[in-house]
Amino acid sequence: MQEEARCWYYVDKANTPQGPVTAASIREILLGPSGNARALVWRREFGQEWKPVSAVPEIIDTGAHVDVGTTGKELDEHEAFVDDDGTRYEWDAAAGKYIPSDMQQVETGKNTGYSVNDMVYPDGGVGPSEDGNEDVIRRKAALLAAQERSEKGKQARARNEQWFDAKKNTSVYVQGLPQDVTVQEMEQVFSKCGVIKIDPETNGPRIKLYRDNDVLKGDGLVTYLKAPSVQLAIDILDGTPLRYGLDTTMSISEAKFEQKGNTFVKKDAVSKKRKKQIAEMQERKALGWKGFDDKIKPELVTVVLKNMFTLDEMAENADLKHELQEDVRDECNRIGPVDKVRVFHTNPEGVIVVKYKNPDDCKSCIKKMHGRWFGGRQITAEAWDGITDFLVKQHALEETEEEQQARLERYAAELES
Repeated sequence: MQEEARCWYYVDKANTPQGPVTAASIREILLGPSGNARALVWRREFGQEWKPVSAVPEIIDTGAHVDVGTTGKELDEHEAFVDDDGTRYEWDAAAGKYIPSDMQQVETGKNTGYSVNDMVYPDGGVGPSEDGNEDVIRRKAALLAAQERSEKGKQARARNEQWFDAKKNTSVYVQGLPQDVTVQEMEQVFSKCGVIKIDPETNGPRIKLYRDNDVLKGDGLVTYLKAPSVQLAIDILDGTPLRYGLDTTMSISEAKFEQKGNTFVKKDAVSKKRKKQIAEMQERKALGWKGFDDKIKPELVTVVLKNMFTLDEMAENADLKHELQEDVRDECNRIGPVDKVRVFHTNPEGVIVVKYKNPDDCKSCIKKMHGRWFGGRQITAEAWDGITDFLVKQHALEETEEEQQARLERYAAELES
């Protein structure tokens, strides 16, 4: 024998919905001697409407005796009745069911003690369904999903409170710093290679100078905004002094962070408002970055070396121009990054011009090269004045003074005519 479906819900004496149960259970509970034939029942096919049990033929058409309470008589299926809350129910032949005599009351919810929209269901459900309250199941599933997300969030926060390896390293470790170095001086030098991050605690550059008992140790940490600046700083600044005139040079490498102790010290979280302020400051700083990309006046970065060769040497050795260019580039690169080297092979003063990428290296070159001896000749090194052109045309070397004067006079006459 097939088991009867548990698809019915009913309201008990405490006005609490119960179910799902079978139709037989409804008859036993509500139509028995201690039951209430006016109690409301519901199943999925009813939609939004709860019906008195006495108005449901599939329950009462079994010959069961219906106790109608104070009336003390059987309830005829076409007899109108008044529920405990004062609502009058009448049989609707067209609908084949009992309905409230005033439908407006049902629609507005007035004087109806039980409305499906007002009912409170077990387990937080919002309405029963045939197969065990589908809405409750959906609610439970949503609750479980929320609990799972909460648990994942707790795990993520726990991971953030332990040591981890950075995916992108934007910091360089610097050694060989003088004892009187300052953060401002470090910023000036290292900002040539990229934008330095802003420290949210100080609003200044994220530069750390390590100390031992309040005495600078000679090393530090510089954190850039972008990872490519790390390699650029290593290529350009490694092996150079922090400032002109220092005997010691800096050693620059990619920073490596190591765990010190087993206890993780969590830093105070930065608020969203503060993060936005830092981002705006960082953007302004990035847009105004004055690194190597900005144009620098050529006279500030150009060194003029004289007495580097003679015209006779140039005439005797066709490879001398190239050899001098490479030798001078190698020597000057030891001072700082060189942008260009040019040998003016027709200039009788033996001129070679070296263009650096920053003014400090230009000054260092002048100090180092001036007065040195090269090929039996003493070199002079000076800053370019921004005007002099050291290019000498070949035919000018072959003219006498009188011939040159005559040529210029002819040219002037041509311009006048």
